[in-house]
Amino acid sequence: MASISFRHSVGLHVDKVRLEPVEEGSLSHAEGFCRVFMERGQATKAEPLRQRLYEASKQTLGAEHQDTLEHMLELALTYWKLGRYEEERILEAEVAEARKRLFGDRHADTLTSMSNLASTYSDLGQLEDARALQVQVLDSWKQVLGDRHPETLTSMHNLACTHCTQGQYDQAQALLAQAFSGRKHVLGISHRDTLVSMSKLADTYLQLGL
Repeated sequence: MASISFRHSVGLHVDKVRLEPVEEGSLSHAEGFCRVFMERGQATKAEPLRQRLYEASKQTLGAEHQDTLEHMLELALTYWKLGRYEEERILEAEVAEARKRLFGDRHADTLTSMSNLASTYSDLGQLEDARALQVQVLDSWKQVLGDRHPETLTSMHNLACTHCTQGQYDQAQALLAQAFSGRKHVLGISHRDTLVSMSKLADTYLQLGL
């Protein structure tokens, strides 16, 4: 009961702080309040504070500082929670372009941002855009990490899922067979990711009548 009372009092305090301006030097404190909102399932309350954290970071540190980009991603995640996919897409695209400029096309952070953006395109139903990005990401991971690195295999699986959504089961089957084989070899047959690829591959065989 004490724990519940404490959590309730923290929640009330957070509600108050949300209305106050974000002062320089208080970003980490405000970040904690955002986490409380998200844990409480209150993304609507977190969003304006996330927006102000991002603006404050951009003002004090610059638009392409790593902390600012992280604030953009946190705001994008909040938009995702709220189902505001177009606003999420805009932020993720900006982060991906900034990371390309800062780190290059094949840096891990750049590729992760591109992969996130591809997922958002899928949420928006823009499957051609999603697939085009996923092809780029998969090709880059292969060249940077090799064919059987977990990141490569995840990208392979994601691209296959997009092919499935588009009804392109032949292409999906070839990729899923590789992803399943690679995950089984690298992660083991009982790993969750291996089982996910195996299940998706089985579904694809059914769609192909195999």
